[in-house]
Amino acid sequence: MAVRPHPTMGPGFWHIDYRPHGRKGPRERIVFEGNEASARAFEGLVRRKKHYSTGSRINPSLNEILPEFKEWLQVNFAVSTYKDFLWIEKYLVKVFGRLSVRSITPAQITQYQILREGKRRAIEKEMVHLRRIIRWMIDNDCCDREGLGFKIKIAKYRRPKPKTFTPGEVELFFAEINEPMKLAACIIMYEAGARFDEVVKLKWNQIFLESNTIMLLGKGKKERLVVLPPMAKQILAERKGRPAELVFVSPSTGGPYTTFKTMFKGACRRAGLNGLSPHKLRHSFATDVLESTGDLRLVQELLGHSDISTTQIYTHIRQGRMKSGVEQMLAMRRVINNTVAHVVNEKDK
Repeated sequence: MAVRPHPTMGPGFWHIDYRPHGRKGPRERIVFEGNEASARAFEGLVRRKKHYSTGSRINPSLNEILPEFKEWLQVNFAVSTYKDFLWIEKYLVKVFGRLSVRSITPAQITQYQILREGKRRAIEKEMVHLRRIIRWMIDNDCCDREGLGFKIKIAKYRRPKPKTFTPGEVELFFAEINEPMKLAACIIMYEAGARFDEVVKLKWNQIFLESNTIMLLGKGKKERLVVLPPMAKQILAERKGRPAELVFVSPSTGGPYTTFKTMFKGACRRAGLNGLSPHKLRHSFATDVLESTGDLRLVQELLGHSDISTTQIYTHIRQGRMKSGVEQMLAMRRVINNTVAHVVNEKDK
């Protein structure tokens, strides 16, 4: 294909030459009016459509359209969505890559969901991306308007209840952290409910020692003000740096930390705990605040959740802790009652 200025119609008119049936087929010409950038963009559109509307590539396989679909995905979606697809692509291609849309059956979808080894959430995301590919093919005339001809059923994702740790367990963990700045970071995660990324990217101009507050920058660059825990303040006050500098600097990179995995693993082993992570410190904070206040809206505000339905998961944890507490109380009462009964029986003898 080629884009050239029109020889006779003057500026703003372009010749677009292409061969709709391949290199050996007859050449056709389109006259396009507009600037050169628009002409080349239109040429790209014609190039894409010619493969799917004529010749042997009617109803192409998924493998054939994936390169262009990925270009579209990269331009129109978040980086995380694009990276998700690059990871998922290998699983979809293995089963559906050689198939055209109309040759995919409900039985194949069901079989894929059954045989695919992975977490339920991962399988659901793969089905979402498969639907997105087919929607893109319909919009770009790469398949019939009916698409699959049936709906892909995706089971509703049920978010698992997060595991939390008691204040006593968290204190045991803190006692085993040997690096003061990492200890301060963990205290902020637990006592201010901050996310790991929010903490490791903190700059000194977000720390207000005088008012005992921190300005966190959360998801979507939303700001929220939280309390600076006293013990963290004491550590940070001794190391205060320049306003634009990072508070927590990785000695290996000079930038923000990307993980505390090694430190958490060692401190948890020494404290006799299993499964504690930065985000579980945040979960534990939310549960402790809800147990203390019963105020779900307050927990939502402290965590920076835009939707209270995200916060409501902590009500289930609270109920679980209450149930456990009641069971412990009843067990203790049974021990006391058995002891009293034993004493009474001894007296009767």
